[in-house]
Amino acid sequence: MGDLVDFGRRRSLLLPLFFASAAFVSRASTDEPPYVLPTFHFRSAQATLEAHRALGEAIGRRFAAGAMRRLQEWPELQRSWLPALQRPPVRAMYQAFLEANTAAYPEYVEELRGIAHGASLPFEAVFVAQISQEFAALLPSIGGEGASAPPTKAPAHDADHCSDYMLCSAEGCFDCHNEDGDANSINGTFLADIQLGAAESRFLALVYMGELPSGAFGVNARGVGFTLNWVGPPAAASPGIGRGFVSRSLLDARGADDALARATRPGQSAG
Repeated sequence: MGDLVDFGRRRSLLLPLFFASAAFVSRASTDEPPYVLPTFHFRSAQATLEAHRALGEAIGRRFAAGAMRRLQEWPELQRSWLPALQRPPVRAMYQAFLEANTAAYPEYVEELRGIAHGASLPFEAVFVAQISQEFAALLPSIGGEGASAPPTKAPAHDADHCSDYMLCSAEGCFDCHNEDGDANSINGTFLADIQLGAAESRFLALVYMGELPSGAFGVNARGVGFTLNWVGPPAAASPGIGRGFVSRSLLDARGADDALARATRPGQSAG
């Protein structure tokens, strides 16, 4: 999943470290537009299913254009994964993923439904994007690559993804994270400052438009921070809980032990 850090008494480091990490970007090409990083704030006195849905709808409305662009410019999503849903075996796989994640995290599925509704996007497109790695890993095994494609071995994944360097001394630790996303995510992220319920539920996260907080990194008011990195797990064996739902759960972790339990919970599709 990445790095789990309980910052303990060093919470004063959280905000500067977080914003330093979020702001450190480089342009891959002079043809790319300047990067921007909007902020989003949401507060609710409750943490009910309705509050989670309201959070998702607020995110969807605010970043509707960015979410739509990200999904439309995602080649694999548009050319392979979504068309494959017309095949009954792939539709059954999609439904199994949805049922597994709804059973594990009904509140986060409500957030995702809210994002889709707020952005006026089809929920199935938003959901497949949320479980993209797990869905893509299983698709070849059931012949879902095309209308008549036979089952094939899952392709090897490019390991050129996110990574971290952590420097520690007696005074504390400094973590440098490289958020290595695809081209369709340029100017497709935002910083979220969210609280659902009591003050200790507050968290900050870098979020991809159209997805749950956070497929990148985040910290919460309880002193838990994490990043997500590529570690090359075996291909998914069956539909199950997606890493994006697990990482959303980490933002609600009550401490390092709780975060580790959440990251290693059974029923995950991969990782």
